[in-house]
Amino acid sequence: SAFHRAFVNDGLIIKIPDYANIKEPIMINLDMKNKASIQNILVIAGKKSKAVVLECSRSNSTDSIFRSQVVQLVLEENSSLEYQSYQNFSKKVYTFSKRRADVKSNASVSWTDCFMGGKLAQIQTVSMLENEGATANNSSIIFGDGEQCYDINTQSMHAGSRTTSDILARVVLDGKAKAVYRGLVKIKKGAIKCEGYQREET
Repeated sequence: SAFHRAFVNDGLIIKIPDYANIKEPIMINLDMKNKASIQNILVIAGKKSKAVVLECSRSNSTDSIFRSQVVQLVLEENSSLEYQSYQNFSKKVYTFSKRRADVKSNASVSWTDCFMGGKLAQIQTVSMLENEGATANNSSIIFGDGEQCYDINTQSMHAGSRTTSDILARVVLDGKAKAVYRGLVKIKKGAIKCEGYQREET
């Protein structure tokens, strides 16, 4: 984390206005060409807004590439945001990603991920359900072959009462590929009538 903060070389901020309903997906196309890419992405969804953000990451380089990414989503009251990511790197990309959503009252966040490429991918996704009625959904599909390695950590943190979360992951591996999947549903002290579900299949 300290390394990332010190050497960030790429950044993007998306601000969705209050009450906006954006019909078309907001596209983020990331083509890894540099040997080191250290990215920050911040998405702020205003009150009662609705949007879909689609991140497509790829690389055709034959050189080894290091990628460090931080994604932060901020969902104001009654907003709805879906963050979709599709990753198809070459087999020489090492990627480390930390993603977090801060979800306010009656807001809903959805993470939808498809991971296919890279040599090593370590991805942590944390949904902080801060206030009453917040919702988080995580859906992931992972395809690995050769000697690829995936380390996936998904967390739903229920801080507010009457919050709900759903985590679903499916992993398909071939060859000598490896996957480590860790999930956590945590209901903090004082939060009542919360619901959390988690399922992973390999």
